[in-house]
Amino acid sequence: MNIVIRSQRVAISEALSAHCRARVERALRPFASQVAYVELVLVDEDGPRQGVGQTCRVSVEMKSGARIRFESSATSYYESAGQAAAGAGRHVTRWVQRRRAVTHERFWPLEAS
Repeated sequence: MNIVIRSQRVAISEALSAHCRARVERALRPFASQVAYVELVLVDEDGPRQGVGQTCRVSVEMKSGARIRFESSATSYYESAGQAAAGAGRHVTRWVQRRRAVTHERFWPLEAS
C-alpha cells in the first residue's frame, strides 16, 4: 500500500506525518492487499485564522480501479486526519462487503421457493 501525504498552505511536521501514516495504515490494514494507493491531503481552509478550517482529505484507490474519498474538518490536523482515516476505513469496509455480496450472489443465486 503506497501512502502519499501532501499539504496545501500547511507545513507538515515529522510527527504529524507519522501520525497520519499510522492512522491510515491502522484503518486500512484489513484491506491492504486490495488497496493500491492512498493520498492524504491536509488543507488549511481558514488561512492564518484559528478555527475549524483544518481539513484532511483521504483518497483511496483500490487495485480494481475504484476510488473512495472521505473528508473531515476539525480544530487540529491530528484530529481531522484521525477522523478522515477512520471514515475512509469504514467506506472501504462497506465497499468490500458490497463487492463480496455481489460476487456471492452471482455464483450462488438464491433458490426461489
